[in-house]
Amino acid sequence: LFRRLGATFIKFGQIMSTRPDLLGPGYTAKLARLQDAVPPAPFAEVEAVIAAELGEEARARLVFIDPVPVAAASVAQVHKARLDTGEIVALKVQRAEAEAQIERDLAILGALARLVDRLPSMHLLSIPGAVARFGESLHGQLDFRQEAANNRRFAANFAEIPGVSVPALYPALCSKRVLGMEFIEGAKATETGRVFKEAKKLARIGGEAILKMVFLDGFVHADLHPGNILLTDDGRMV
Repeated sequence: LFRRLGATFIKFGQIMSTRPDLLGPGYTAKLARLQDAVPPAPFAEVEAVIAAELGEEARARLVFIDPVPVAAASVAQVHKARLDTGEIVALKVQRAEAEAQIERDLAILGALARLVDRLPSMHLLSIPGAVARFGESLHGQLDFRQEAANNRRFAANFAEIPGVSVPALYPALCSKRVLGMEFIEGAKATETGRVFKEAKKLARIGGEAILKMVFLDGFVHADLHPGNILLTDDGRMV
């Protein structure tokens, strides 16, 4: 149902998939499929967004783009691509309809929230406020230039921390709706049947990274579902 409803509800499902305290394992397991396995947009639409966003010179550097995405989520999908230098990059491309769909859905959710807020038993929960904060978060994810800036800040914060990496950006391939970055070979920690080397070390690194973000940097990755964390065979958390 969330997949059919589109970007806003897929993002809501992603959030709920990380809340076993609110939903049982049967529900969270199904919602976890929304993290990076949403049905992809047609490749023709992806190509159109890339052509509209990148300059002619930058587009010419992409000698191959795999039409089958390696991951597809609520707002964007990621394609493996090759540069004229032979480098393999991850190309994150926003869904063509994402912005219009999110604006429509937020208008509907806002109206429903205001109706629910009239109920005495719900008024203290501030449902309209929660919808407004959710909307702000979604709007921020529509501008990949902000994501690129966050990437650079995270890279600087963790530059001296062994075991934690942030994918390098390709500035010429970064715009409001396209993000080009280093392609990372890795797996989600939740993948079944995968045995990672030095699992305890990775768990410690992850815990220390969160403590650093919260207590030292004051700059926190607020979308840490398993689809956004890759563990590599050489023992890094990316």
